Amino acid sequence: MRPAVVEVRRLGEHDLDAFARCVETGFAVRFTQAKGDELVAGLDRDRALGAFDGLELVGTLAGYEAELTVPGPLCTPVLSLAEIAVLPTHRRRGVLTSLLRHAFDAGHARGDRLCVLASSEGGIYGRFGFGVATTYQRYALDRSVASLVEPAGAAAHGRVVLLEPSLAAGALALVFDAARRARAGELGRPPAYFEELVSTASDAGGPVRFFAFYEEAGTLDGYAVYDVAPSVDPDLAYGPARRVAMLEECCTTSDASYSALFTYLVGLDLTSGLRTGDRPVDEPLRYMLADPRALRTTARGDGLWVRVLDVPGALEARRYGSDGRSVIELVDASCPWNAGCYAVEVARGVARVEPTRAAAELTLDAGALATCYLGGGSVTGLRTAGRAVEHVAGAAARLDALLAWRPEPFCSTA
Repeated sequence: MRPAVVEVRRLGEHDLDAFARCVETGFAVRFTQAKGDELVAGLDRDRALGAFDGLELVGTLAGYEAELTVPGPLCTPVLSLAEIAVLPTHRRRGVLTSLLRHAFDAGHARGDRLCVLASSEGGIYGRFGFGVATTYQRYALDRSVASLVEPAGAAAHGRVVLLEPSLAAGALALVFDAARRARAGELGRPPAYFEELVSTASDAGGPVRFFAFYEEAGTLDGYAVYDVAPSVDPDLAYGPARRVAMLEECCTTSDASYSALFTYLVGLDLTSGLRTGDRPVDEPLRYMLADPRALRTTARGDGLWVRVLDVPGALEARRYGSDGRSVIELVDASCPWNAGCYAVEVARGVARVEPTRAAAELTLDAGALATCYLGGGSVTGLRTAGRAVEHVAGAAARLDALLAWRPEPFCSTA
């Protein structure tokens, strides 16, 4: 099929309805009038792009300024992409490539160091230099075999309290904003996110939603949002308790709040088990259980995709768990200004990154660097997979030691 000759530009007022219709068609969905109005009203018109074939809008891309937590932990502004859609009549004709090229060029001109997105399909964005930087797992816990080990530390002095939906949104936002600053991979959220989370509690005929908070000394240190619904899992549907607790989200700012909230969730009466939504791969709940087999992994997937737009700026924006030096060569076809060799010098956890003519110890592509940027990827694994080429023995392991970060990066919003 011939490449499409498209013009990529910012949107005019008269393009907004067509933008919403293109997103609908690209994702094969139908918006309510309110949802369509919300979409176009929330667009950042300086960062939103449309691809036009003549007068027809055939591709969309929305960009937003967001805040990402990186290893340190530190918060840094990023370009967040969403609503990336191409009409079925124009797929595989270079429209997406044109949209992303314009977005990268504009981001680079603005001084954006990083670009992030959540992908609807796994095979699309790797060829544009994105890498999977966070991973999630989902879990199921069977209460019939789930018993908690006796904690070794001092007993928590707080308590779990339930809040009504009318009071929950503001409290959720405050706790989340504190917690997301402590975990690499988390993104800031607008207030509307929590309003929607709470509004689900009033959906007629739906599961019963609860908002449990951990309170200590007058401060809310964590929350769990969960539904109680009929179980659809035969492994968790037995006896008189044929309902299951569905954990939508659990967010904590202290060990005491984490332990107290999961103790509460595991002990919910009249439920046969607990199922979770997206959770970190290093979920501490497994260490609370006398029998770790009571917690099963039911799914694993990619969360946040990251794209480095400015190599020195991005690498200097984060902190490092060890000191050292590495000379890397980056291959980057989509952002040619990134291509070249860089000396990465880390002292006291802070990096200085400069272009260099020194011989590279390691060559990797832009997506490989993005995969490791938040500390969860493995340079050694990428080398084994052929995504990184080692020119000096041990170079991959040394770069791994610099980039590694704990806890594992996780994005609860992707």
